[in-house]
Amino acid sequence: MIRSPALCWAILFSFSQMTVVWIGAVGAPQSQGLMMTTTNKIKQPELALEFDMELERGDMKGAMKAAGATSGDLWSVPIKDIRILPNFNVRVKNERYHARVRNIANSMLQEGFKKDKPLSGIVLKDPATGEDVIFMYGGHRRFEGVHLANSEGAEIKNVPMVIAPRGTTIEDLTADLVTGNNGDALEPFEIAITAKRLLGFGWEIPAIAKRLDFTETYINDLLMLMESPRALRDMVQRDEVAASTAIELLHTHGAKAAEILQNGLVRAQAAGKTRVTPKFVPGAVYKKAVQKSAPVLVSTLKNLREDPGYAQLSMPFQIKLVELLSQLEAAEQADAQQGLEAPTTTGEKG
Repeated sequence: MIRSPALCWAILFSFSQMTVVWIGAVGAPQSQGLMMTTTNKIKQPELALEFDMELERGDMKGAMKAAGATSGDLWSVPIKDIRILPNFNVRVKNERYHARVRNIANSMLQEGFKKDKPLSGIVLKDPATGEDVIFMYGGHRRFEGVHLANSEGAEIKNVPMVIAPRGTTIEDLTADLVTGNNGDALEPFEIAITAKRLLGFGWEIPAIAKRLDFTETYINDLLMLMESPRALRDMVQRDEVAASTAIELLHTHGAKAAEILQNGLVRAQAAGKTRVTPKFVPGAVYKKAVQKSAPVLVSTLKNLREDPGYAQLSMPFQIKLVELLSQLEAAEQADAQQGLEAPTTTGEKG
């Protein structure tokens, strides 16, 4: 681990319809509570799609000494001296998020804070006082979990932390939100937020796809999701519809996808479900029937070419039939040669 003082660097980015909240070092991290609309429907709080704050790199050794942190293979940092990098976390705080925090806290009550799962931190200058401060940018659920465990009787005072090495950029920290979460990967919507932030830093789509290890098609789909109506994004964040389903409808129906999904949710809830699945959107029954009948239809088309009445068909129809069968045969041969299935819109890796 590099322990030499880091050089100063300034990073600029912008919050989207958000106000920077400076989170104090003492006490549990602030939670992103659910807001209520006038219709009493839960409205998912919008995460900071872009990140804009001027930060100045601080003296790591000085900050650690002031905090009384000790080092071995990892830094052991007092919880009270750790601040959260405001609005940097891209994880959506829905029911699944809070359930995970609860599970982590239960584990910590029994086993403490596991050293093989350290927090990720960086030392920055406090813009108000100029003092060196230890900020956490990775491990938010674990940090919330340790506060929850301590509120229920655990006495965990220090936690393991890896400090970002000298030369680390905000682009590195942002990409690490995706690439550094291999144990519990981000959801597609959370990856989409990360991709949008990198786009805001001036990155091109190919560079984003390469850095995050996804296909360019998938990154474009995620950015399209970010550009969709707020109502649709809220449904994805509340886990009322999968990102892949929302993206598919955006391709087909554009901005009307939000209304279609809202109507689909009503049908799903009437059937006792909490999520919109493809069977609750228009055309799903027909599409499923076509997919189920496809093998028989293809076989029938092939047999039609051998039927004595084939020659009586009009020439334009014969040409269309030949073109269709040629495409199917070419695809069949390609699959046989490569042994690959067609990619889906869910998490396409590069």
